[in-house]
Amino acid sequence: MKPTFYLIDGHAVAYRQFYGLPSTSFSTSAGEPTNAVYGFTRILLDIIQKDKPKYLAVSFDMGLSGRETVYSDYKGTRDKMPEDLAIQMERIHQVVTALNIPILAVEGYEADDIIATVIEQAPDVMFYV
Repeated sequence: MKPTFYLIDGHAVAYRQFYGLPSTSFSTSAGEPTNAVYGFTRILLDIIQKDKPKYLAVSFDMGLSGRETVYSDYKGTRDKMPEDLAIQMERIHQVVTALNIPILAVEGYEADDIIATVIEQAPDVMFYV
């Protein structure tokens, strides 16, 4: 049986949790939103506890990929990351680091590019993305 490797697109999961959980229900006593941090952490812990993957890593987008210069409409309909999510991204990185999960991030590459590269390089592994 192939070993399992869970690769998580960190930005995709953070966005989904940010918009899926009400920020009014998840914040610090100082009012700092934590909905994305909470949801992201819950997903990681569920994967670790229930699925017990042999390998687990989180990939994050790092800067512009260059696609926007080739195709001007690339992500053209997307708004800038909401400030309430942007301030949670550092905390999400801290959670991933505290759980001793490797972070895969390369300047100029998006998380899905990194995930595709890892999958291509390890054909003998069962991947979950």
